[in-house]
Amino acid sequence: MTQAPDGLREAPLTLPGDSLALVELAPVASPEGYGRAKELAGGLTAAFELALTDLEGVVPRVGALAPSPGVSEAVLVDAERWTLTLDAEVERVGPERWGLTLRGTLCRRDGACTFPEAEGDPNQTGPAVAELMEQIALRLVRRRSSDAARAWAEPPSDDPYAVLLAGRAAATLYGQLDPPPPEQVGDKSKDPVTRAALVDPDLALTRWVAGRRAMARGEHSQAQQHFNAAARGRPASAVLLADEAIAWAALGRIDRAATLWGAVRNLVGDDQRFLLPQARVALALGQLDEAAERLAPLSFGYDRDPDLAALRVAIAEAGGAGEGYDLLLQSWEHAAPDDPEPTRRRLALRVRREDYEDALTLTAELARRGARDESERSQLALSAALGRFDEAATLAEGLGEDLTADRLRARAQPEARVESLRGDPSPYARLWRAEAMIQGGDAIGALTEIEAVLKERPWLPEALELKAIAQTALGQTAAAEATRAMWARASGV
Repeated sequence: MTQAPDGLREAPLTLPGDSLALVELAPVASPEGYGRAKELAGGLTAAFELALTDLEGVVPRVGALAPSPGVSEAVLVDAERWTLTLDAEVERVGPERWGLTLRGTLCRRDGACTFPEAEGDPNQTGPAVAELMEQIALRLVRRRSSDAARAWAEPPSDDPYAVLLAGRAAATLYGQLDPPPPEQVGDKSKDPVTRAALVDPDLALTRWVAGRRAMARGEHSQAQQHFNAAARGRPASAVLLADEAIAWAALGRIDRAATLWGAVRNLVGDDQRFLLPQARVALALGQLDEAAERLAPLSFGYDRDPDLAALRVAIAEAGGAGEGYDLLLQSWEHAAPDDPEPTRRRLALRVRREDYEDALTLTAELARRGARDESERSQLALSAALGRFDEAATLAEGLGEDLTADRLRARAQPEARVESLRGDPSPYARLWRAEAMIQGGDAIGALTEIEAVLKERPWLPEALELKAIAQTALGQTAAAEATRAMWARASGV
């Protein structure tokens, strides 16, 4: 067996650019001429995917299947990109013996390939997997613990039948075997995953497969139990702990998730694969400084990874937004060019600042991101706030709101407001009439209109504000002050 140098095994290494590595792993093809070929191929695929997660900073992904939950939030914008293809060949080497040859093709994107190879026994694949993994780790320049290396070589179970079932369960996960129809999931006689977990509930590989399927189905409680069992069976695996942490968070048990993330850090330190979900948990616990500290090493990806950018915004908002908030929103916009949410929040920020002109410039971008109706309604409101009532009226007509358009046009002509809005019983129409009356010198008539509105809606801020103006015009200073106090309460000032 090829042995890795001691430096790769335990001593700290500076990873290339401190970046992560995404390894696209092709499902192992079923070897020809072997009776249990698909089970062998499924078991090998799972064994290598899990083993790859034991390498620092490595995120393996098999075909179109999502990565294991614990590494699914890794920020990969600057990750090294690798592909790994494995071929398994099985030959008879004796009357009752078979030999296994594993050949790999490991290529860095736009770079050279290496071709690791190992031999072993198809009934005890661990030593061959471990030998090949040592060669892969050397090529990737990624360290692993000695405990992880021992786990690669150990048999997953003392029961050969349990190992066979584990491979069959894995083959359904990777599409090497057809999965059971939905109505058979959970049937111990017809569902390979359920049957495998029942035969050997301590087999880490099986419980990992079962947990991933449960997470994909939204069965978070079951997933947590499976991942917990998998982590107990393979204690050197940080990813299995991370998987369980993700499941606990999905269940709303942030305290349990935080405990497990602490265990992950004890195993692998500040491995960048786990920083984003760790920050998310810290935020949920109100630990804003800790959340920001977790994200600090990921500053390179702020404007390219949408989840990272959105989490930075969430941390800032939890701390009261403050200086630099708009820049964070801009980073989110750049990272998520089709998501309307960051633009929506930039627009709302300007509305809160009463910078309606600048807010209006963002409505076109909001429409481009798919929120056209919302964009038009924002244009309408902002145009009205800027006193551009004719423009707002045209927008209202485009939205099919003819009555609103009429009211807006009435506001555009103060001298005609009282007459044009006469008979309109809506609260805002009465307030617009009152506003026009005040401008025309009829503060007493305005108060009559305002009091009619306040009878129905006694805490309407616009009515209280206008009432104070009318009272001031009539010289009712004390009454106006009392009304302004009511307005402040109604407005939350």
